[in-house]
Amino acid sequence: LTNLEYLLVQNTSLLGPIPDEVGRLSALIELHIKENIHMVSSIPAAFGGLTDLTSFYGDYGYWTGIIPTEIGFLTRLRTLSLSYAYMNFSVHIPTEI
Repeated sequence: LTNLEYLLVQNTSLLGPIPDEVGRLSALIELHIKENIHMVSSIPAAFGGLTDLTSFYGDYGYWTGIIPTEIGFLTRLRTLSLSYAYMNFSVHIPTEI
């Protein structure tokens, strides 16, 4: 899966957090993790390894924890969408973003 460029996880019955292994998909350009009402997760710090990522869609999700400063490593990121998401972040948005 190291050459995977697009990943869509939408409207599933998956439970639990997003695994850190997603951060190893170094060729990923677009990541859609949306409309998964049973998935309660933080944004993994491992996402900082997705240096080719241009778009992240977390719409209608349930996001907790903190927004990791590693997100600031995503210099190609142009779209970050958390529309209609429930966000329970315990700190502010890092200045690295």
